[in-house]
Amino acid sequence: MDDRKGRELFAVLYEAATASGVEVIQDRLNRLGGVCRVNGRVCVILDERAPYREKNRLVIEGIAMVDYDAAYLPPKVRELVTRAVFVRGRGLATGPGEEAPSERPKGPSSPSSGKA
Repeated sequence: MDDRKGRELFAVLYEAATASGVEVIQDRLNRLGGVCRVNGRVCVILDERAPYREKNRLVIEGIAMVDYDAAYLPPKVRELVTRAVFVRGRGLATGPGEEAPSERPKGPSSPSSGKA
């Protein structure tokens, strides 16, 4: 994702996050940022110098932590948040614009009978 598209997506995500009750704080940090709950409120803390890819990932994560069905989310935002919830529930890590890896097959790759 190029910087312009990342910046545009961030603007849409920021609006959706605030409409969903998520507080987004940007400041100069020594880290990329994170998501936390403070007194029951979801806060997304971002390093203002972080790449938009990281900012977008954190804002999506923050929206996914609240009841986002109660607020209007643009279809693209809803798709990204729904995907993040699905991926997080399956233990897979992806960011916005990335495809989730296909599920690994269950069980051993070659059956063994346990006999020598």
